Amino acid sequence: MSVAFVLCVERGYLEPQSLLLAESIRAWGGGMSQSAILAYSPRAETRVPEETRRSLISLGVEVISDDLNRIDAEYPFANKIHACLDAESRVDADVLCFLDTDTVFIAEPVEVDLSEGHDLGVQPVVGKGQASTGEGDPDDIYWSKSHALCDVAPGRFVETMRDRTRIRGYYNAGLVCMRRDAGRAARWMDCFRRLKDAGHVHPRGINNLDQHALAMVAADSEPRVKVLDWRYNHAIPQRARFPDPLRSAGLDELVHLHYHRWFNVRDFLGRLEPPLDREDPRFRWLQDRLPLLPEIEEELQTADDGGRRSDRLRAERKQSKRLWRTAE
Repeated sequence: MSVAFVLCVERGYLEPQSLLLAESIRAWGGGMSQSAILAYSPRAETRVPEETRRSLISLGVEVISDDLNRIDAEYPFANKIHACLDAESRVDADVLCFLDTDTVFIAEPVEVDLSEGHDLGVQPVVGKGQASTGEGDPDDIYWSKSHALCDVAPGRFVETMRDRTRIRGYYNAGLVCMRRDAGRAARWMDCFRRLKDAGHVHPRGINNLDQHALAMVAADSEPRVKVLDWRYNHAIPQRARFPDPLRSAGLDELVHLHYHRWFNVRDFLGRLEPPLDREDPRFRWLQDRLPLLPEIEEELQTADDGGRRSDRLRAERKQSKRLWRTAE
C-alpha cells in the first residue's frame, strides 16, 4: 500500500507550520518518510510567497496553487475538502492522509496506511463541544437533521479523548485517512455542499462545518471506519487535562501531535505538565525548531481545572489568537 500526505498552506502563519510538518514526515516518517506530500494553496488571493514555495519544494513537496476553493472562499476550512477532492484524482497512492498544518509526526504513522478492510481512518474529538450524546441531548436535533440532509443513517458511538464522554461519531478533521478508490473525499464534498447549501449551521457557528460533514462521511462509511488511537492527532496542549495513560505519555509513545497555535509560544514543550523528557531526541528535534513565527505570549494551563478560565486568561487567549491569525 502507498500513502500520499495532503496539507493546505496559505500566506501567513501557515507557512512555517507547513515546513515543520513536511520536515517531520521526512525525518520521522520511517517507511513513509519518502511518501508524496502535496501542499495546496486553494485560494488565489492567499498563495504562499515564492521563498516558501521553494523551501517546500526542497523538501520534496509538490506545491499546488490552483484556485480550487472559489465558491467557499469565505470559509477557509473548506480548503481541506477541496484539496482532498483534487488529490483523489491527481495521485495514484492507495491512501490519502490529510493533515492540518499545525501538526507534526514524531514516529512512523503505521496506522494511516489503511488495510483493505477500512475506507476511512479518523480520531474522535477531544471534548464533546458540538457533538451529541444521543437522544435527549439538545444538540441531537441538529445532528438528526444533518443525517437527513446527507441521506445517511447515524453511525457508531465513540468516546471523546479527554473526558471519555460517549457521543455520536464526531471526529477531528486534523487527520483524515481515506482509501482513494473509495471516493471518500468526493463524499466529504457532497455532504459539505448539502449542509452548507441548506444553510444548516450549528447554533454556535459555522467554524466546524467541515468536521460535521466528515461525521456524515464516517457514518456513511460504516462499518469500514478505523478509529485511530490516542497516539494520533494527539492534542498535546491538553496534556494536563487528559486521563492516564494520555496524561503521562512520553513523546516516544506518541506518533502525531496536534499543537494548534502553541508551537508559537516560547518553550511550550518545556512548560507542559506532567513534564516531558528533555533528553528525548524528539523533544530536542522540536526544541531546535521552536518557537514558530510569529511568536506569541500566552499562559499555558498546567492543571485540570475542568476547563474553567479566569477573565484574564480568556482575554489573553482571545488577543493572542487574533494577533497570530492575522500575522503576515
